[in-house]
Formats: sequence, structure tokens, C-alpha cells
Amino acid sequence: MTHFSNQLKVYKNILFLIYFFSSLITQGHSLEKTKELGTMSSLRGQDLLTKQKIQIESKPLGLVIIFLSAKCPCSNSHIAEIKTLSKEFSQFQFVAVHSNKEEELSLAQNYFKSLDLSFPIIEDDNFSLADQFQAMKTPHAFVFNTKGELQFKGGVSDSRQFANSEIKYLRLALEDVAAQKKLRYPHARTLGCAITRD
Repeated sequence: MTHFSNQLKVYKNILFLIYFFSSLITQGHSLEKTKELGTMSSLRGQDLLTKQKIQIESKPLGLVIIFLSAKCPCSNSHIAEIKTLSKEFSQFQFVAVHSNKEEELSLAQNYFKSLDLSFPIIEDDNFSLADQFQAMKTPHAFVFNTKGELQFKGGVSDSRQFANSEIKYLRLALEDVAAQKKLRYPHARTLGCAITRD
């Protein structure tokens, strides 16, 4: 019985190591793919609420692009933090992107209107931005510096529920970029709902 238990523990450890290293490889590949974006100092699209074509320009310290959902609990739990960050780091231009196929336009419009965000929301109805950025879950944040260079890619925090988070990844990234310091976390795992494309 003891021999069987030991074998089971070894098997579980092997599975964990396989999962851990495959996650690192996937994350690294994803970051390299996103670096192919080149420099990013502006973003064009259709405003979700007004339906007007808009072009959002970077502010003096850079550009922050965050993919959000109208239904995802994880995305919703981070809204207060995102709103706070957009005020505290006002020298960054914030912009939200909505890309979920399963979320009806009217539902998304009502949801984002109720949030009263101080920055624009782009409707990515053909997933071109989600594909371009390799955005897979919500919330998924991207931070570009004043030169338009990608500095951070990943989740807003280390928890699906922001109230339970220990590491505020997006906040730390903005602090580091603003101070022109080496980023403590240049990328972070995204924890949330998948951006549906089919």
C-alpha cells in the first residue's frame, strides 16, 4: 500500500512538472507573438457606445489596452481597480476592447454604459484586435510605453476575484513604466473567461 502511494505521488509530481513547463513555454511563445505587434502608439476602431469610428492616441507615458467582457465575473471583479488605475495613472491613455461573440451588442452596450468608464470602449466584432494581440481571456491587459513598445502583457491581478488578489500586476507595471524602471512582471498569467470567437 505504501509502495502504491509513493508511486502515485511520483506520478502526480511528473504531471505537475509537465503542466508547469508546458505553461511556461506557451506563455513565452505568446509573449514573443505579441512582440510582433511592433510599436503601438494609437488604436483605431468603432466606439461600442456611440458606434462612431475613433482613433485613440497614446498619452505622454503610454497606452493601456484592456480586453473586457460584459458577462465574465472575473472581468467584472477587476473593473473598480481598472477605473482607479485610469485616474491614478492619467498620463497613460486607457482603452477597453470588447471582443466576445456570445455577448450580444445591446447587452454589452448596456453593461459598459452602466460602468461610466472615463475611457473609450472599442467593439471588436470581427476579433481582429483579439487575434492581433493574441488576447485569450478577460481581463487581458497590454501596456505600451511612450515609445510605443510593449512593456507588459497579462492579467490585471493574480486572482479571478480582485478582492482576493495578492499581486496587482497591472498596477505594478504602470508604476514601473512611469518610473522608467525594469518591470517586475513583464508578463503574467491571465485568469478569466475565454474570449469566444466561434
